[in-house]
Amino acid sequence: MPCLNSPARGILHAAGRLRELISAQSLDSLTWKAVASEFQRCSKKERSAWLAALDDPSAEQLHAWRNATKTHYQQMLLVHRLTGRMKRRLKLAGSLGRWLGWHHDLDMLASLLNPATDKTGKRALKEIARRQRKLRRRIFRTAARLHDKARSKTTKRLAEHLARAG
Repeated sequence: MPCLNSPARGILHAAGRLRELISAQSLDSLTWKAVASEFQRCSKKERSAWLAALDDPSAEQLHAWRNATKTHYQQMLLVHRLTGRMKRRLKLAGSLGRWLGWHHDLDMLASLLNPATDKTGKRALKEIARRQRKLRRRIFRTAARLHDKARSKTTKRLAEHLARAG
């Protein structure tokens, strides 16, 4: 095994400790009602992040929305695997998270460019801005489909179904 410096050893130690803590957790007290409640809470949080990004599509708002979307996507994936439901919503949320990630990557790239001193940087920033506009149109159009009234009712019905299952 290679010699590890002190920070690397600390990270490995912390990862081992985290694994121990997770393994020690008991899921005996977990109920479908609790799963349904958390599912609805995260769905509302993701929807709120979407509405905030509609009002202010800044890099920070879009990144916060991306994080909420990823969490909700993982929950939908679990529910889909357990119940077979939500296939279309799962696909929409997956695409939405991926495109929000691309948008964030372009924000990070743009922050590294200096258009004041570099002509190529100026052209690159224009291209990044063009690509982000196109992505934002796709992102907000997909989010509207994900959050339309019928699908919101579906989420509520699914949460009720999960709560009854427990």
